[in-house]
Amino acid sequence: MFNKIRKVTSSILSIIFPYRKVKYYDGININSNIILENKTLIENMRDNNDLQKTNSCVWFLPKLINIHAGGTATIFKIANELSIRNSCINYFIFQTNVTSSWKKNIIKYYPNLKFEIITLSQGQKSIKDIPYSDVAFCTFWTTAYSLVSYNKCKKKFYLLQDDERLFYPSGSESVLVEGSYTFGFYGITNSHVIKSSYQAISNAATLKYMPGINSSLLKISDYKPSNNPTKIVVYGRPSNSRNVFELLANVLSSIAIELGNRVKISIVGEDFSQKDYKLPPEINILGNVSNTDDIISLYSDADIGISYISTPTISYQQLDILSAGRCLVSIKNGEIENIFNKDEVVFVSNYPEIMKEEIIDLINDKERIARTALNGRIAVRELDWDKTLSNICNFIETI
Repeated sequence: MFNKIRKVTSSILSIIFPYRKVKYYDGININSNIILENKTLIENMRDNNDLQKTNSCVWFLPKLINIHAGGTATIFKIANELSIRNSCINYFIFQTNVTSSWKKNIIKYYPNLKFEIITLSQGQKSIKDIPYSDVAFCTFWTTAYSLVSYNKCKKKFYLLQDDERLFYPSGSESVLVEGSYTFGFYGITNSHVIKSSYQAISNAATLKYMPGINSSLLKISDYKPSNNPTKIVVYGRPSNSRNVFELLANVLSSIAIELGNRVKISIVGEDFSQKDYKLPPEINILGNVSNTDDIISLYSDADIGISYISTPTISYQQLDILSAGRCLVSIKNGEIENIFNKDEVVFVSNYPEIMKEEIIDLINDKERIARTALNGRIAVRELDWDKTLSNICNFIETI
């Protein structure tokens, strides 16, 4: 009886006074010899540029969920361009077992991509078993700790699609992320802010690229104001803190209740329960929408698109809204406001009550919605993946 009481008491206390559990970083087992060998390769890499073309490329990949997700698609777009350009063979290194559907989807959506999948999980293969290559990429901070141990290549690159230090509270993970920046790999990133911070730590040449757009969305007709209820499409994922979902959910709930049938709000991104966030029934949860035809249908019927990201980059959802010719509402994050001006994107306050007032003011101003939507579409219309990928491949081969 005493043990039972002690167990219950312990459980209650652990909730009231949670302790910090020790984490084990099994994938981060580098030592001073590995660091020294990598340093030697990096020095040679920077002194000797003898790469005429890229015939082979190794990609260290984290766990991937959706081949159409923006960051994942960027990886495969670059690999595909290397294959088209040089008949490059791409070795995709997964840390965990992957289903056969991944191979089928790569073939389906990237038919020109020459590739081989290698799995390192469950002791099947180790980094020593990975073939020689001309270049090698890490694509997330955890994979940088694999790339640092792989030296059978001529050049090493870090594909930085966000400031991953900000994915975590200041602590062990953020320190390990920043530690990976010291390995000295060449950088490729979609953000001026990230380029600056990575170069300062790595002392490595870094390319800043601007992502292309989904040109299919340009088929959507330009926005025309009407007297119908204002339809708002919101990209919001509760599982992703960078989307500032809790703040946005409170503001949207207040707007939906105050404006009633004058506004129709739909949230896309992932499935979740309205009850968990006390959202009123007037807000519609559509879940994940990744098919291009569905995206076209979604934005064709919208007036406004809301997409927030708190880290210093621009999201593919924001580019989709602009490409579709719809008015984008965003918070400032240190990067997006340096790419677009206030006539192309509606920037709102971080403070909930002011944010609510500013969004309601926009809802009541259909002419401003139309003007901003058109300006935003013009600003992104020339963003082309072919040009972007060509610049990236040129950097890979000439740096």
